[in-house]
Amino acid sequence: RDYRISDVLIDTWNTLWIATEGLGIGKADLNFNNLEFLQSGPTTQNVTAIEMDGDELWVGGRDTFDSFSRGISRFDRVRQTWRYYDAVETHRLDNTQISDILSDSTDVWFGTDIGIVRYRKGPETWDTYRFSSGIGTRHLREVTAITKGSDRLWMGTDRGLAVLDLKTDTIRVVDGSHAFRIRNLATGDTHIWAATDKGLFKTDIDKVTWKEASPDPTTRQPILALDTSGDTTWAFAAHPPTLLVSTDPDSAWRSLVLPEAAGQRYASISAGGHRAWIGTDSGIVRVNTI
Repeated sequence: RDYRISDVLIDTWNTLWIATEGLGIGKADLNFNNLEFLQSGPTTQNVTAIEMDGDELWVGGRDTFDSFSRGISRFDRVRQTWRYYDAVETHRLDNTQISDILSDSTDVWFGTDIGIVRYRKGPETWDTYRFSSGIGTRHLREVTAITKGSDRLWMGTDRGLAVLDLKTDTIRVVDGSHAFRIRNLATGDTHIWAATDKGLFKTDIDKVTWKEASPDPTTRQPILALDTSGDTTWAFAAHPPTLLVSTDPDSAWRSLVLPEAAGQRYASISAGGHRAWIGTDSGIVRVNTI
């Protein structure tokens, strides 16, 4: 309860991986209700993002007043071995202040203070896409969240929404989004979803426009985190603390009030089926949605 939880995810072995601010990586065996913390491994104790990529776990962090993020870490869960990448020794890895990580079949993507870092799995090479080189993106700073849909990588920032066109390797801003701080992004079957300080938004997966997710007042309050699986979307609203659940992009939203999660400034969600795990400033809340 004394350390903020910045990211959570569940693997296929029913293990809950926990990223913390100050304690590194936690590993909870949900079959036996056992929690342990890795005694060694990531290059920072302030872990801000984790991502599963097959048998490997990617770990990113950020500097704090008394701790420095010296690079990106990569953990082989089968061999129990680590590899490290820092900006000084790794060609074209220009920034390792990581806010979010996303893996797909060919690449691993990292949201940073200056744009997007891309790791290409085949040749094992790195590239950095800076906001300063994009169309109308010079006002953007920190990437807060990333997700992928169609032929685009979507980037939430503290000053709006941007997309990287993967066919042309160019970045552009989504019109009308500059007044919004994007807290989280997620991809469903047909839509990209955005959690913002001004509510929940969505866009068709093959378009670069966005609109409010619903006229429902519950989705127009600050949204801290969200997750998707197929057509189902989970969103965590801060005031009052509420888990919102929708089983279809156009369906009504069901509200589950969570007094256990009151007073949160940050949150993350890992959800599936009828269960959602919410990482907060003061612990993890498990919610059964049936």
